[in-house]
Amino acid sequence: MTFKTVRLTGADLSGARLAHLRIADSALSGCDLANLQGRGLNVDRATLEDCRLTGVMLLEGILSDVTIRGSRVDLACSACAASSA
Repeated sequence: MTFKTVRLTGADLSGARLAHLRIADSALSGCDLANLQGRGLNVDRATLEDCRLTGVMLLEGILSDVTIRGSRVDLACSACAASSA
């Protein structure tokens, strides 16, 4: 699944299993991503603002040019490669 140039506001993706999800050129605001399982997640040029990320699992993912503001990220597990351009 790919989200490109989208703005998600207040979306509830808590507990979702989204393998190989790609998010690019997008913004998430006030979204609940708690306990989301995102194996192979690829996030590029995105902003997450005021999101709930408690218990999120990001395994084998890539985060590039991602800004996280005002969001709670606790009990999270990540094994992501951080890309720097």
